[in-house]
Amino acid sequence: MVAPIGDRVAVRMNQLGLTQAVLARRAGLSPSYVSELVNNKRGRRLSVLTAERLAGALQVPVSFFGAETSHMRTRVAGRTYAG
Repeated sequence: MVAPIGDRVAVRMNQLGLTQAVLARRAGLSPSYVSELVNNKRGRRLSVLTAERLAGALQVPVSFFGAETSHMRTRVAGRTYAG
């Protein structure tokens, strides 16, 4: 079984010595969102944009977020694209 996204993010934050506040700032996300994510209080899926932002801030590929990324969807100019 694959660890929840929040657990994986927390481990990577620890490896990089990042606080939730620093991760939020680097990823362009709210501190409350990052807190909920790390504490596994968010859904199991991430938007493509959020996954890309987190991946950049954590210095990992988007695939770091596992199978959830294959179900991501984003809307651009009224069209839906699978991520």
